[in-house]
Amino acid sequence: MKMKEKGITIHDVAKRAEVSITTVSRYMNGSFDNMSEGTRQRLEQVIRELDYRPNNLARGLKSQNSRTIGCVVADMANPFSALLIKGINKVCREQGYQVLILDADNDGALEKDAYKSLLNNPVEGIIANTTGKADAELLAAAGRLPLVLADRVIESSGQIDSVVSDNWEATYRTVQYLLGKGYERIGFFSPPTEHISTRSARLDAFRQALKELRGEDTGASVFLCEGGGPQALSEKLRQFAAQVGDVPAAIFSVNGEMTRQILHEMRSQGLKLSPSLGLCSFDDWDWLALVGSGITTVATDTYEMGVKSAALLFEKMTGREKLPVRRIEMKNVLVERSSTCRVNDE
Repeated sequence: MKMKEKGITIHDVAKRAEVSITTVSRYMNGSFDNMSEGTRQRLEQVIRELDYRPNNLARGLKSQNSRTIGCVVADMANPFSALLIKGINKVCREQGYQVLILDADNDGALEKDAYKSLLNNPVEGIIANTTGKADAELLAAAGRLPLVLADRVIESSGQIDSVVSDNWEATYRTVQYLLGKGYERIGFFSPPTEHISTRSARLDAFRQALKELRGEDTGASVFLCEGGGPQALSEKLRQFAAQVGDVPAAIFSVNGEMTRQILHEMRSQGLKLSPSLGLCSFDDWDWLALVGSGITTVATDTYEMGVKSAALLFEKMTGREKLPVRRIEMKNVLVERSSTCRVNDE
């Protein structure tokens, strides 16, 4: 307690963790080369226990007036990112802050560099839509600055606030909806899911829904396009078409970008949406309403997610007392269009 009143220093952290000051400094700067996993975990625990805020006075002099928020996005080219940033920027503008945006381009190495860059610049907080490939660096950044995850969670850490949609529940409800429409086969199409919590939650819910609602083994109903390239997707679509034959079937796409690729490959293969072949997608992007008579979507208010993420970050930045970790979950809404209309609906 006496140590707390005087202020925790880097010397205190080094002593408690039984490492050198240089090692602590390297950890705080996100430089983990030649640092063992045990040392990283020990430093993370000590920093959390001591509630260490490095160089508070120096940081105050350096960044108190910077009025800048850092924002790391997994893929700037994705329309999701544009809507998210627009919502974040609205709140920051109202607070008199600017947003420094860094694009990871779906590359874990670039995302790691992004956190290092932000920690060496006068930003007062970070909002991250992570690639899922830079967890150690993200956690280190969260140990130094207020940080909020947008549309992502890190299940192994209960230390980071997040704003997400109800991915699991929305997926389960959508499978119920598609089965109720009379589709006898549903194929779940996605890029690899292991690094992205949003995708993995949707895949888990899809599997459980088919198992509970149809008693179905989902092995043949999941089409993960390894590598994410058009060749992989083309092959998966051929497999799905061969499996379903003339049986009424629907494609359930994990997100809008996957849907764009699916529609392109369907056109290449001469596949057309019809009462016997439906399509449903997460992400209600504007152009999806213009394809044919419209694609049925599971809509997340991505702009509002950006607003809520920024609002949560400012709460953390201005809170007089340490606030508990929060997870805000937003409701998805099913927007029904003609891509899931069956003959008996007409």
